[in-house]
Amino acid sequence: MVKVYISRKGISFTERNVSLNSADKEALLALGRSSIPVTRIGNISVVGYKPKDIDTALSAAGLRRWSERNAVVRTKPLRATCIG
Repeated sequence: MVKVYISRKGISFTERNVSLNSADKEALLALGRSSIPVTRIGNISVVGYKPKDIDTALSAAGLRRWSERNAVVRTKPLRATCIG
């Protein structure tokens, strides 16, 4: 759900799989988290599927406004990491 939500906003992201990659699991634990999914946007971590929190993090990372077609207008490049 998180990946679909972010994709629909036109945000590129990196998916990290804790089940397949020990480095990804270590990255999750380094964030002080043990449950997934965790979405990292800038310095903000969103645990679980929480659209309002994701939108807040995107805004803090430089999202300026939405167009009528729901396209993202950015003041700087945005990138998210989905750890699951």
